[in-house]
Amino acid sequence: MKKDKTLLIVYEPAHVASAQDILNVCAREQRGKPDILALDAEVEMLLAERSIPFISCKEFRGDAPFERITDAKDYVDRLLADTALSRITYRDVPVAELFRLPLQMYAKRFLYFADIFCNVSDAMPDYKRWMVCVRGASADGIAALEEGVVPNAARHAGGIRGITVTIHATGDTGGSRGTLGITNSGAFRTLFNSALFIYNIIAGVFARPSAIRIIASDYWKHLAPYLQGLPEAELVLYDRSEIRHIPPRALFRHRMRFQHAEHYLSRAARRHVAEEARRYYGIWRDVRSTLPDASHNGFSLRAPATEVLDALFSDNVPRILAGIEGTYAMFESIRPHVVLLRASISRQWHFAILAFVARALKVPSIEVQHGLEYLGPGSASTGHAAEYIATYGPLVQKELENAGYARGKLPAVGSPRFDAYVKTEPRTMEQTFRALVIVPDVTIGQTVVDSYDLIEYFRVLNDALKVIPRSSVVLKMRPWKHREQFYRSVFKEAFADVPYTVAQYEKLESLFHECDTIVSDYSTAILEALQCGVPVVLTALRPAQHPAARFHFLQYAEKNALLIAFTPDEAATSFTRLADSGERKHLSEAGSRFMQHNYAFDGHASERLAALVREVAKGRE
Repeated sequence: MKKDKTLLIVYEPAHVASAQDILNVCAREQRGKPDILALDAEVEMLLAERSIPFISCKEFRGDAPFERITDAKDYVDRLLADTALSRITYRDVPVAELFRLPLQMYAKRFLYFADIFCNVSDAMPDYKRWMVCVRGASADGIAALEEGVVPNAARHAGGIRGITVTIHATGDTGGSRGTLGITNSGAFRTLFNSALFIYNIIAGVFARPSAIRIIASDYWKHLAPYLQGLPEAELVLYDRSEIRHIPPRALFRHRMRFQHAEHYLSRAARRHVAEEARRYYGIWRDVRSTLPDASHNGFSLRAPATEVLDALFSDNVPRILAGIEGTYAMFESIRPHVVLLRASISRQWHFAILAFVARALKVPSIEVQHGLEYLGPGSASTGHAAEYIATYGPLVQKELENAGYARGKLPAVGSPRFDAYVKTEPRTMEQTFRALVIVPDVTIGQTVVDSYDLIEYFRVLNDALKVIPRSSVVLKMRPWKHREQFYRSVFKEAFADVPYTVAQYEKLESLFHECDTIVSDYSTAILEALQCGVPVVLTALRPAQHPAARFHFLQYAEKNALLIAFTPDEAATSFTRLADSGERKHLSEAGSRFMQHNYAFDGHASERLAALVREVAKGRE
């Protein structure tokens, strides 16, 4: 009789050592070793370094259909619109609406991994036992849900195929980062909180009445340009860690304090919130049997949705209710004239809570656009809670209006970030051709472009550029250490024929004048390059990238403002075209015209934002 085989599933770097330990134990005890299935290219590299055999999931991923993304959105929309969930509110805040983005992001990743596991089961039916590695208890809230997506997908996909799925905890917790971005410790937190408490008391004592009181949750680098035009403003900043970036003069000019909703919760309020959280969990238990169903790849979505919502109501609703209660108390104490937000749809609850509470108390809230969002089919960015969205310009206004927002609430202000960008003339050097490539930030199980796609992407760029005489590449990475060694290993392997340099900590705009073109997938960096007059090649090589590229960027290409490469051949053709300095100049001029017509990047965004804040605050006087 043929013996069923076991598959050990690993997908994070920390799992590699655990896999080695399991194999060693099996060898010592002289029992059958499991075969290893790797779900990520970086993990495969680490396994290969240890000479550990593995099965790659690369061929089991399918074509990353865009339908996974739209299916996730459609099902979450049904959950929150057609069930009793939509009627669950607390003090005029729609509690379930706060779940929209986390649910949609979870659903997309769940379907990505579930498809892989279904394909694995179909291709390797002899494996009747799956052992899934997971990190030890390292997170709570939404982070805990996201860490559980792989074992949950394995359990549901395996369950319908008669596979026994077990969990193996690695014991690794992934570390902890503190408020100021350094390793957390109880002593440091106590010292920091005590110092901030004393500072807030002093700032409150010396604060004089101000014409505009602002509660803001945004980075200081975003706030500083337009607050210079609001010398009368008093600022209460929600993000305490930002104090390290703010010069003392600005602290005193704006009578700045650093407060969080939790600081305003009394003991009585905490007891009330705990009681309400238990009551809300009871409400959820009464309605969970009414959830609609949908199927994907042969299994029901209702069961995993029920599990996720159960975790949200048991673990996250107490925090959400406390945040709502504390925010009301905060508003009653500070009595703000306006709320400023860097986002109002986020995995972080407090952004939407600030906006919803502001709306309930008739305090205007403004979300200032800081990045280019995709707003087409399957978008996770169409549920903004802020009353106003200060947009980049007419093009974004139109897209948001089509998504259901009132045009009068979408002022076109531009962006202080773009105020400093200066148009540069395209390089005219014919002897060399240098491409600036924006390196995608890829996380494990990312649904549109994953780590396997990343490797293939750079190989395509190498093949397309190597035929251009004296071509070279500047690879712009994000300025943090996340997966840095993996990226650098990929660069070395992929760019075997094209010289390259890595730029990690340099500012993006400082690199524009050194390069002939910028190469990027869907990113705000494209707008930055066009604003500076740099020709752009937008890459959308994976099928799942095509809808977003067509929805937003096809209109650019139709005006010759940029080039779009949907295939490797189109990438090669684009580079060949841009190797000619005359073509670069033509594309640069067309791009500049497009930006002038569709974006308010004229150097006066800070002035317009200051005027907008002053105008909406006036109604609260």
